[in-house]
Amino acid sequence: MGPRSFSEGKRVGQSCRNCGSDRAKVSHDGLVAPFFLKRVHGIEVDSVGQKLDTFLATSRSRIKKTIVRWFRDWVRKVEGPQSGILATPDVRTDLRVCPDCQFVGPHRDYPFEQLRGLYQDYRSEAYDAERCRFEPWYRELRERVGKASEEESVRLRLIEERLARHADHSKIHRVMDWGGGEGRFVPPSLRDKEVWILDVSDEPLVNPAFRRVDEPPSGVTYQFVQICHVLEHVCSPKAFVAGILPLLDPGALVYVELPQDRTDAQIQALVDGAADFRHALHEHLNLYSARSLRSLAESLGLEVLEIESRAMDFGWTRAQVICGLFRVPALSQGVI
Repeated sequence: MGPRSFSEGKRVGQSCRNCGSDRAKVSHDGLVAPFFLKRVHGIEVDSVGQKLDTFLATSRSRIKKTIVRWFRDWVRKVEGPQSGILATPDVRTDLRVCPDCQFVGPHRDYPFEQLRGLYQDYRSEAYDAERCRFEPWYRELRERVGKASEEESVRLRLIEERLARHADHSKIHRVMDWGGGEGRFVPPSLRDKEVWILDVSDEPLVNPAFRRVDEPPSGVTYQFVQICHVLEHVCSPKAFVAGILPLLDPGALVYVELPQDRTDAQIQALVDGAADFRHALHEHLNLYSARSLRSLAESLGLEVLEIESRAMDFGWTRAQVICGLFRVPALSQGVI
């Protein structure tokens, strides 16, 4: 790593997938996490911990099993559940980083169809079981990630605060929650509207009046769309959001929420080629900052109403969350 760990994007004809800048660079500071490698690439790399577990399940020697079990348990006690000794080794990959908007994502392209295998049973029992096989430490979190009541409460409040300042609810008739899962994060103040949930998962909807679709219905437009904890998962965020905008009426509101997995300083270090860590492709492909989100919105011609990065208590963890509210330019009167 260090200042020589990237090459100029212009030399290889690449642009930033977030803001469109042609000054993107190719960084060599990326990793592919084993769980991602298995689900997206179909490649499985056994960890030392997995091999020990297999040995314990198949060996007939009580003495050998006792020694192996003692070693495994000792390592976990000394190093904790995320032991580097027992973990599956990571595989290196290139990143694409942008000096103009501070965006970090994979250099290679991952079409949605390739990522579908990672998300189609997202948070299901099968998904959690397979992830725990690669990452034993996840067992302690699997029942709480995205499900804790504290997380639901603080995230809904985050949306409602911004709607209260900028939205005329009487002019919002149709709502789309893009990637909304079971619809738990649709703002309560909009649940009496015509609500559509677009998602590849088959989680039961929390409200039978909501409509689930796996692609946008033809001829239907919306006055409010929210894209919550989605952009960190897609390879080309600008193209992704650009594909949603034609479905929105002039003056429609767009709410975006996503995690900030690294500090501004850490992201800048990756962009500069001076980071002392590597960014791993896992559930999250991309690293965002408030600056990245603003650049994305402005590159698409959206009016920026609010952008904030805020520390939040989700009950199961404390997280830094970026949220932004934007407006589609109004071509006529009757702005929401």
